[in-house]
Amino acid sequence: MEHNAIDYDAVYLFIRDHYLNSRFEGSPMRREYPNYPNLVVRSTIEQIGATGRGFISMYESRTGRVIIFDAALNILNTDEPPAQIQRKPGLITHLYGR
Repeated sequence: MEHNAIDYDAVYLFIRDHYLNSRFEGSPMRREYPNYPNLVVRSTIEQIGATGRGFISMYESRTGRVIIFDAALNILNTDEPPAQIQRKPGLITHLYGR
């Protein structure tokens, strides 16, 4: 698929809705690269053009799980179970005792 056919604005909104703000519009990378969100969108469009799919890693995703999507921005892995996130940090008492 030719990546020029993919709607930039639609991809931008999709990424904004699914990325953590701190990894997209609120990223500290914007200090050095004011167009950082544009770079992320362009990179995603290139990835979709090359492979037919886009990916959002679990570290960038608002849900904490990988999101795989196609050129029409349909999420392809909707049946994946939710991420396993600890509600409370573990204790390191096994290293130091109580």
